[in-house]
Amino acid sequence: MLTTDTEAAAARERLSVAFSQNLARLDEVINREDYGVLFLGFALPLLRAAFEELLGDGERERVFDGIRALSLEALNRHGLYGAQLELKLAATEQHYARFEVAVRSGLSTPATQRLAATRQGKWLRSFDAWLKSVLDAAGLGSALDEFKKMAEEAVDDEPDPRWLGGGRGIAGP
Repeated sequence: MLTTDTEAAAARERLSVAFSQNLARLDEVINREDYGVLFLGFALPLLRAAFEELLGDGERERVFDGIRALSLEALNRHGLYGAQLELKLAATEQHYARFEVAVRSGLSTPATQRLAATRQGKWLRSFDAWLKSVLDAAGLGSALDEFKKMAEEAVDDEPDPRWLGGGRGIAGP
């Protein structure tokens, strides 16, 4: 449990840095052309346009303001300190690192696309978990949170039946 303003300030700084990093990653993921295969076809142009709207509407600044305003009590109540916070952020980092490894291995086959999409989904769900805690603690409803959930839903991680080979997993197109 946090007991000093110094500890609360450190937790707020940690959250601000993690939010900034993951927002930049989200921007990269939806705007890189080679990552387009990871999303349902209809969704990518809409995700890009919606993300630009959010940034233009000042959503990022509202969340940063909310993080800066988090009280010691709110941080404690929502587990946004110490080992609890580090576990949430470490899980997000690990899922993103695994996503990056999958992407570096290539996206040229349905199997590698599925692996990357699955790992991308895990990263987004992990980011969602602690961002939701932050938004609840700050008393913010957030269009960014809703956008992130829709980005997660737009990930194409369902197997195409043409790729399934008699229960042996993905066999190719």
